[in-house]
Parts: sequence; C-alpha cells; structure tokens
Amino acid sequence: MVDFQCHFEGEVVAECDRCLTPVTLPMNFDERLIVKLVSENYRSEEEQEDDIWMMDENTYEIDLFHFVYECIVLALPIRIVHEDDADGNPTCDPEVMRRLNEMNAENVDNEQDTDPRWDALKNIKLD
Repeated sequence: MVDFQCHFEGEVVAECDRCLTPVTLPMNFDERLIVKLVSENYRSEEEQEDDIWMMDENTYEIDLFHFVYECIVLALPIRIVHEDDADGNPTCDPEVMRRLNEMNAENVDNEQDTDPRWDALKNIKLD
C-alpha cells in the first residue's frame, strides 16, 4: 500500500466570470490518496473509492496527473469573480461593468414595453 499526503499551495489564474479579465486565486489545501497494490486477478468494484486506487502489484509507475488536476479544479470556487472593495463595489474592469450596466438598463426598458394581451394574463390567479 502507498499513502500519498499532498499539500497544494500556490496561485491559480482564471478568467473572471463577470468581466473576463484574469483573476489570481490563492490555493492552500491538503489531499490524501491511498494506492492499494493487489494481485492481478483481484478486481472488486465495490471497494473502489475516490481516494483509494487499486493497482496491480507489478506496477512500477503511478501517474498522478489526473489526481492533481482534479484536486485543483475541485478546489476552485464555483463562481470566479474579482473581490469587491470595502464599499461592496465590484473591482472588475470598469469599461466592462459600464457596458453591462447599459445592457441591463436596455433590458429593463424593453420589459416595460410589453404586449397588452400578455398583461391580461398576469391577472390570472392559479390555486
């Protein structure tokens, strides 16, 4: 049996989901992987787990690329955005934020100009 105790520390640069400019995310976490060396004829699907790998006892090399990749990707937040300033305002690219606000204002104006036939449907009450 081989027990890997991995410590990941560093930074990941990713695109901001709001303005598409680079964001630097700090990473600092630990993961563990256990590799069990079993005979070639021993294959039990019930014992397979995410943090326990079963490998043939004659294996002399272990490829940890996918393990490292999955650890880093799963440590990323679901929504990647620039941090807000002390006043709660986004620190994203000001030009992109200006354009997003303009587009949002246009959508609000378009929603107010609805067809009167559809407005009559808003009064229907469903029980």
